[in-house]
Amino acid sequence: KINRNSQKKILRVLLIEGGTPEEISEKYCLAQINGDADIESLVQKTVDSNPGAVNDYINGKTQAVGFLIGCAMKLSGGRANPNMIKKTVIKILEDQKGEIT
Repeated sequence: KINRNSQKKILRVLLIEGGTPEEISEKYCLAQINGDADIESLVQKTVDSNPGAVNDYINGKTQAVGFLIGCAMKLSGGRANPNMIKKTVIKILEDQKGEIT
């Protein structure tokens, strides 16, 4: 699967270089990241790198979720599935919140 931005890139490359969408997607690493393990690893790195945002969430500032989603998307180069990122961020934060209380 690919996202809308990747579709545009693939179309541009198709017009210039030719080939198939699958070949271009693979060559330029444009496939969306959907694997549970990949998403969880990405989110865990993001959470580990942003302890301030984690503390904000634990202290009731739910907008920290949006910040962490943005950081994870940036880390993935925009290739991660945003819905899976959001679900995983919330799960990891809730798990950490439960460990503290």
